[in-house]
Amino acid sequence: MTYKTALGDQYYSISISGLAIFQQGELSSGMGNVVVDLASASIPPGEYTLSIRTGMGDVEIYLPNYVQITVDGSSFFGSKKIHEGLDWWKILSVKFQHLFKLPNEIPAYAVAPVSVERPVLIHFFITPVWAA
Repeated sequence: MTYKTALGDQYYSISISGLAIFQQGELSSGMGNVVVDLASASIPPGEYTLSIRTGMGDVEIYLPNYVQITVDGSSFFGSKKIHEGLDWWKILSVKFQHLFKLPNEIPAYAVAPVSVERPVLIHFFITPVWAA
């Protein structure tokens, strides 16, 4: 499930969409930020790809500690913000509180270290909306 407005921020959350977030095609916004929450639900070991297309706005991605990432590309009028570490949970819960309820405490799985035996690798591809 995605939450969209015509000319505003686009919110995508793994706690709502589950692993379908990686299968639903490009996440996009023409004019507004693209906010991607991958920290509010556990991600099974594996390799995933997420394409994000944006015009005028930032790309914000919230990640649990155990995820390894690669990021290719950028938006034209906006920045990339990758939120990792322990400070992001408060930002995430405030940003999403009007859409759905998140716990006040950081879930234990979200602060787990990277596992060499069971890695989670996510490749992000960010392109402007007008790019072919």
